[in-house]
Amino acid sequence: ISISDINAAVDAINNGFDQCRIIVGFGTCPTTRSDMSEMNDENLMNDALNGIALVTYPNPVGDVATISFTSESDNSARVEIFSSRGELVTTIFNGEMKAGENRQIQFDASSLASGMYFCRFTAGEKISYNKIIVNR
Repeated sequence: ISISDINAAVDAINNGFDQCRIIVGFGTCPTTRSDMSEMNDENLMNDALNGIALVTYPNPVGDVATISFTSESDNSARVEIFSSRGELVTTIFNGEMKAGENRQIQFDASSLASGMYFCRFTAGEKISYNKIIVNR
């Protein structure tokens, strides 16, 4: 990880808090959004309408959360949890999805320290992120 990756992550986190929106990217990971300034409720809705949806509830999380995700087409899909430093914590789903299929996975956060984490859903070429707060 380079200093520029760390600075980009810090900027993304700060912009996410400033905008009170979901953070869609950090580090050098590709996203469906090229610029944080594009984030607004309409664009979030368009992500869902374009067939990629990612929701975590409850959030903040105590011990267990449900992560729900949907893909627009038949694709390989993966759901990963990252620390606020961009380190992979765990992969909670890695498999095939059918078009329009909605999956719900129970995520056990009981072993994680309190703090901010990121959930990344990859379906084919599309990627979506959301922020997860673990609070004990």
